[in-house]
Amino acid sequence: MKRFLISALFVILGTAAFAQDDDVDTLFYVRPNFDKGYVFLEEGGVQQGVINICNIDQTVRFIDPMGDTLVMEGSEKALKVTIGQTTYYRFKDRFTEMVDYAGDVALGLQRQAVQIDNAKVGGFENASATASVESYGVDAMTGLYYKHIDFLPENWSYSNRFVLYKDEKFYLANKKNFLKCFPNKKDVIEAFTGKDKNALSTPEKVKELFDKLK
Repeated sequence: MKRFLISALFVILGTAAFAQDDDVDTLFYVRPNFDKGYVFLEEGGVQQGVINICNIDQTVRFIDPMGDTLVMEGSEKALKVTIGQTTYYRFKDRFTEMVDYAGDVALGLQRQAVQIDNAKVGGFENASATASVESYGVDAMTGLYYKHIDFLPENWSYSNRFVLYKDEKFYLANKKNFLKCFPNKKDVIEAFTGKDKNALSTPEKVKELFDKLK
């Protein structure tokens, strides 16, 4: 059973902040550990903390000085998150990791956990809409609202998708957008895709074409 506190404020942590050294579940989180990072918000503010990104709900999670794992309220308003040397941009409700570059075009990876089995029994013996059972309450010491999550890894799997990023805009990684982002590489793109409508239907194929365009 894990408890996540939903705080009204994102805790600002200094250089002496608590850090989590133990590995975390990389199905539940984007990164194998929490690390110092920055969250850039729509309104222009920047928040700093020991953070990670949840694969399940695409929220920013952080460690407070007491060692509790909390959800950053307003994660959906984050334009960009940097953790260590890695940058994540939000695109279509998912955080997108910049993983490769070809000139002025970047290849972004969107990774999200998806349910395999959603027929779990929740309260009152009714089937739950999620593969975890949640309950809610108020922390007696802090007064903060929290939720309990019973996460069952065997009921989840990964969904990976590559996207293209150019001139501060994201594009789905299909043939049309490859041609738009690489107008001078039409011959390479046409030779790779041909008349096959499924030539870019898998992340592996998208990455293969991107590598040819470097």
